[in-house]
Amino acid sequence: MSSGSSGTGETSQTRSVEEAHRPPRVSLSSLERKSADNNLYVKELKRKTKRKFDKVKLINKLFSKQKTSSIEFCQRNLDEFLKEDNLTEFNQFLSQKNIIYKEYECQSKCKECRLSPYAVVDGKLIAAENSDELLIKLKEEVKK
Repeated sequence: MSSGSSGTGETSQTRSVEEAHRPPRVSLSSLERKSADNNLYVKELKRKTKRKFDKVKLINKLFSKQKTSSIEFCQRNLDEFLKEDNLTEFNQFLSQKNIIYKEYECQSKCKECRLSPYAVVDGKLIAAENSDELLIKLKEEVKK
C-alpha cells in the first residue's frame, strides 16, 4: 500500500478533489447572519437606487423644455363666440410661457367660423360647441 492510502483504496489526491467539491461546513447561525447581511445590503441598494431615480426625475422636471404650442385664432370668430366671463380664463391660459398665440383678421375658414368657436393648434383645427368647451379642448391639446 502507498503511504497516502487510508485502507479504502483512496489516495490523498482523490480525497483532496472530493474535499474541494464538498460544500464548506458552516453553522446555521453564520448562514442566518449572511442572509441578514444580504437583506440589509439589498434594502440599502434599493434605497440608494430610488434616491438616484428621484433626483433624475427632479432634474428632468426642472430642466426639461416644454413643447411650445402655437395657437391661431380668427378675430371675427372670437368677437362672435368669446364671452366676457371667459375672457380672464382665456387670458390666463394664453399667457403661459409654452404657448404662442396669434389673432388673424380672417383665416379663410368662413364656414367653420360662422358655426362655432374654433382655433388652430399647431396646424390642427379644434372646434367646439361654445367658448367654455373650446378652452377645455385647447388645454387638452396643449398637454399632448
